[in-house]
Amino acid sequence: MRHSSIDLLRTLAIILMVLVHFVENLAGQQSRVWLPTGLAAPLFAFLSGFSHWLWRHSLESRRTSLSEISRRAVRRGLFLIGLGFAFNVLVWMPEDTFNWDVLTFLGFSLLILECLHDQPRFVWLVTAGGAYAIAPLLRKLADYDGYWTLGWFDPELTLSDTFMGCLATGYFPLCPWVVFPLVGYTVADLLAEHREQERPTLRRLGFLGGGLFLAGVLVAWWSSRLPSRLPNSLLRGWTMIPPSLEYVIGMLGLVLLSFSSSRRAIDLTSHRRLPPWLAQICTTFSRHSLSVYLLHHVAHLWPLWLIASFQGNDTTTLWQQATSPAIAILLAVGFLVTCYGALRWADETGLPTAESVLRWLCDSPP
Repeated sequence: MRHSSIDLLRTLAIILMVLVHFVENLAGQQSRVWLPTGLAAPLFAFLSGFSHWLWRHSLESRRTSLSEISRRAVRRGLFLIGLGFAFNVLVWMPEDTFNWDVLTFLGFSLLILECLHDQPRFVWLVTAGGAYAIAPLLRKLADYDGYWTLGWFDPELTLSDTFMGCLATGYFPLCPWVVFPLVGYTVADLLAEHREQERPTLRRLGFLGGGLFLAGVLVAWWSSRLPSRLPNSLLRGWTMIPPSLEYVIGMLGLVLLSFSSSRRAIDLTSHRRLPPWLAQICTTFSRHSLSVYLLHHVAHLWPLWLIASFQGNDTTTLWQQATSPAIAILLAVGFLVTCYGALRWADETGLPTAESVLRWLCDSPP
């Protein structure tokens, strides 16, 4: 059973991701200040945890053995980690293999969820709270800023740097990003327990989300007026890289508020269903979110590397200065339209996608 609210929110996250990446990588970071950056990744991570709970319990309802479910979950996590490493090599550069981007983070998150799935809900929340609380300390102990002196993650190829990148200093380190899938998993379990009272539960989640978002914004505002020494060591303002305490709590609140509102407005209200055309778009992008993530990087980064190479320049010469923000947005829209058509064609003809490969490798019974 598909949830229209989940499809809608995941499609929103995908569109924001594509727009931000096209503008940032083609026109430069200074050109994206007016874009709603920083929401796509938390929203997508939360939905990954929520969807993983739905996936597990769908298999349980079909009487799949718990050991088989665990094997499939572990294979899925390892698949995403391996795909993340291959993606870093083929789309970025071999020296960026261990930059710990979204795919590796999501892969490890699935493994963590699988390790904790039979624990009480309290343990999930304590784990999330621990990852949130310890993140600033780990960054300080690891000298986080020392890894980012060039404006991007630049570790040494050593075991300690590799481990610390995964845990605290990479693009999407487990501390604190694992908070979002853990909370998504918890929310799915909570709503299943209160199925008969889902609307009041969602309303409370919405109020909680609004409070957390307001707290994050207020703390960010307050930290900007503190002496510089304290914000740099604990409160860093509203920053996604590194994910500051106020950013994480604020984005978690906004995600909870968005999820609660869309769930109540769409899934639980019969007269507010999505129009068929919009539902089809959201279902297509939601089902193929992994493919879109892979394709949109290839579509806008490989041309930069190839054109620069043909011109006899360094491959990164055109990065962040290839075009204007307006043209970057037009290219992003063109990609989304083309990608939607290609995915619909793949569904109709049975062509393989990243999702079908994942299911074939990870979900096929032994």
